[in-house]
Formats: sequence, C-alpha cells, structure tokens
Amino acid sequence: MKVSWIKTPFLLVAVGFLPVPTQVCATEISWPDQTIGTLKKNKMDLAERPDAANGETSDLSAMIDAAGAGSDPSENPSSSQKEMPIEHPSEEHSGLTRLVDTPKLRITGFSDLGFTSTLTDSQRQSTFFLGDVDLFITSEITDQLSFLSEAVFYAVPGSDFQAVQLERVILKYSFSDIFNVEIGRMHTPLGYWNEAFHHGVWLQTTVARPEIYLFEYEPGGGFLPVHSVGIDLSGTENLMAFALGYHLAVLNGRGEDPYDVQQYTDAINAKAIDVSLSLKPHFTEGLQAGATTYLDMIPPDPPARTKKTAERIVGGYLVYVRDRAEFLGEVFDIHHADRSSGRDFASQGFYLQASYKITQFTPYYRFDRVSFGVGDPFFASLPAVDNSRHTMGMKWDVLSWSALKLEYALATLKASPNQHTITADVSFVF
Repeated sequence: MKVSWIKTPFLLVAVGFLPVPTQVCATEISWPDQTIGTLKKNKMDLAERPDAANGETSDLSAMIDAAGAGSDPSENPSSSQKEMPIEHPSEEHSGLTRLVDTPKLRITGFSDLGFTSTLTDSQRQSTFFLGDVDLFITSEITDQLSFLSEAVFYAVPGSDFQAVQLERVILKYSFSDIFNVEIGRMHTPLGYWNEAFHHGVWLQTTVARPEIYLFEYEPGGGFLPVHSVGIDLSGTENLMAFALGYHLAVLNGRGEDPYDVQQYTDAINAKAIDVSLSLKPHFTEGLQAGATTYLDMIPPDPPARTKKTAERIVGGYLVYVRDRAEFLGEVFDIHHADRSSGRDFASQGFYLQASYKITQFTPYYRFDRVSFGVGDPFFASLPAVDNSRHTMGMKWDVLSWSALKLEYALATLKASPNQHTITADVSFVF
C-alpha cells in the first residue's frame, strides 16, 4: 500500500455542540440502494421525534433525493439552498460562461472519535482514539457521467502518524438502470455490507465492521479483498416477482500479501473475475438475498510461496432491513490451491447481526466467526487465529447527524486468553 505520511497532532472536537450541517443536503451522493434505504429510515425516525426541527427533516429529504435521483438538490424546493438563474453574457465573456457552467464538486465529511478499554487475563489497555476522517467527494459531470472519490485520513496502528489513502476513485457512466459501467478503485462487489456501508461509521449501526470485512489497513484486515482496481458492469432489472441485480467485474487481483491492493501495477497478467447476483422480492419489502463468486490468481511471495496460488471465494447473504428492524447475515468460503506445496487450504467466515430501533435508541447484537485454514501461507502475515466475537451495544441518535454508540465485545481466541472490550464512540457527518 502506497501512502503519504503526515505527522499531525490530534484535535478533539466537542461534537455534542455541533450544529446540524447545512451543506450535507446539497451533496450529490452516488450511494447504492442499500445505503439510501438507511437514510430513508433515519428520516422516518426523525419525523417521529418531538424535538426534531422542520429544517432537519427537509435537509435529510434533500439528501435522499440527491442520492437516489442523482439530481441537483438546488433544483428541489425542499433544499435549503436555491441557485440563481445564470444569465449568459455576450460572446466576449464566453470564457466566463464556460467557467460558470463547469461541473460542481460536492463534499460530505464523516468522522468519529471515542474511548476504548480492552481487558484480558494478564493486561488492560485503555485509550482515547481518533477514528477515520472520510471526505466523500462527488461530481455530476453530465446526466450520465459522474465521479466519486473517498479520501480517508486514518491513524496508523501502533504509531503516532496519520496516513492519507484514496479508498475509492470511480468514474461511472450510466446507460440505463440495467447497464452501468464503473472504472477505478472501488469496493469489491462481494456482498451486502461492502456495498451498503462505506468508511463513515455514522452510516452503520455498530462501531466496527464485521471481522470478515475489516479494511486492509486495520488490524486483522485482509480476510476478504475489500478494495480492488478495475472495471465493473452492473445493473438492475425489475421483473414481475422480484428485482434482479448483477455485478460483473474484471479486476487487478490480490497482491503478494492480504494487505496489498494493486492499484498501480498488477504483479501478474491474469485478472480477477467477480460475479454477483442479488434478488429483491416485491412481495416482501426490505428482503434481499445474493450470491458471489470471486476467482483470482495470487502472485508468488518467496520464500514462503515460490509459485502462484489459485484463489476461489464463494459467498452469499440474506438481509432484511425495513422500518426499525435490521437483520444481516453473510457467509464466505475461501479456497486456496498453493502450487508451491501442492496443498489446498480452506478458510471460512460469517456474521449475523440484528437490531431494532425504539425512538432514538437502537439496541443491537452481532456474532462474528472466522476460521483460517491451518498452515495457509497466504494468511501467514495476518494474526491468523480462529476467533469468535460477540458484540452488543446501544446506538443513540443524539442529533440528526451525530450518534453515540456504547458497545461491549467478547472475543474468544483459539489458544489465547479471552478479550473483553468496552467502547464509547461518537460519529457524525459534517
């Protein structure tokens, strides 16, 4: 991973006194249907709150309209900002006219901070932490051509440094609902979570992502190839009984180790192929199922692996998200055929998550399980220890654009002491 290092002091902000951001509603957000559903659910809950201001509801409505329709929120009467009509000057000022008519860059920010304490049989560690600062950047170049980028500032584990990483850089052309083309660095279309939730902790119910979906730079990340560089063809067709969605992606595959996202050069000529399908039945709103197959050829990494390793990932998910209820479940099987040793290795991972929102409070629970193939040389650089993790907590939507989460997790590690972790996290949009 190529990053630029910036050594900066941490600045803590009292989020509880942050005003509701007025610029967020003017942002064109090219999120998928799953994320737009989360925003719509937040709007419904906000409307039922006795202390909610009309402006907060209209701001959220404009944000949903911009995300779903791809239209300019300034053209929406509910938007807090309206654009003055442009008067075209004379030919001598045509250069100025072209400048005024250039595409508009929209920026929305996500971040979080908090406190965590981890206890084992032999030691205890407590610390304040600064989460990722995610700048979500979009631009509607034409009615069909759009640009999306996520620039993430994150603390490097085990150091006082911060890194800057372009987690997503995507140019998208939409021919129709059933055919879209994306090219760039993207979230690999593996399953539900990787499409619905991005780097903003505010978007998701829990503090941490599932163990199988940890980002490459996070401790324990790399079980799945969360990010990839390449081209993705996707679309959705509404049939009589259900909506059928698909992804067909040709990508630079994994690098020599699980942390490596090959965004500048591909170590081998063979490309990874990702095919995924999803079904949304019309008779049950909020229900969705999907399946994925990912095929790759991993380059050698001497001396541990002197030849290529064939990788096959097969996964599936079943989710139900409607009104206040949320149920998420995903499972993956990873098969590695190591040509150096002639051995095969199988690793599995899954999670189950459930939550139910009551006014401003959302209690939740998640169970994670990861099992590594014994002796798999590709996962040797990871803390490849079989583990199970129980996570339970409470999310409190303090304001429209900020949330407080209190979370307890019990991690059971094979041949290691159990870990108890308590976390308090404040996430917000700016």
